[in-house]
Amino acid sequence: MVEELKKLWIDSFGGCEPYAYDLKHTFRKRWVRFHALPDSKRYPDTEQEYQEVFSRHNTVLAALNGSNKEVLVVLPE
Repeated sequence: MVEELKKLWIDSFGGCEPYAYDLKHTFRKRWVRFHALPDSKRYPDTEQEYQEVFSRHNTVLAALNGSNKEVLVVLPE
């Protein structure tokens, strides 16, 4: 699975490392950032805020995914 992800990454992004600070400069026209909490707050503090983050993430993923059934989300260790 890891090798498959590496190949997919290289095929899609070439030699650019998978770090947000590199991607946003290398792919300026394709870079987008979604704020998950009101007033650009970075981290949720309450259960209600966590639910809001999940709700907003699910909305964005559903819109980006279209009719596809599978979404792969890769998070840092």
